[in-house]
Amino acid sequence: MSDLLSLKEELDLYLPGLSQRAGLIVANKIDLDGASVGLELLEEQLRTYSAVHMKDPLFNAPLVSASALHSTNTQEVKTAIRSAVEAYRNQRLDLRTGHVKETY
Repeated sequence: MSDLLSLKEELDLYLPGLSQRAGLIVANKIDLDGASVGLELLEEQLRTYSAVHMKDPLFNAPLVSASALHSTNTQEVKTAIRSAVEAYRNQRLDLRTGHVKETY
């Protein structure tokens, strides 16, 4: 979770509001020993953060577990990326406030 928080900070330092855009969290290397425990912990932490930061897209982004080495869930990752891009295209982000306004 600390990596995700660091990434959020880096995105917003690069371009204020960038972390508010539609996104996706990919938990790669799910084939490694202990990965299922780490995935469960990440899911729990995301639930906790999303309850506190309900309007923050990063903490409410879809989570897909995958293994690039074994091609596990690669189609799900592609589908989720496509959905995130479409979600971004359907919203307008006010970079001054970081708030997302739906377009009609």
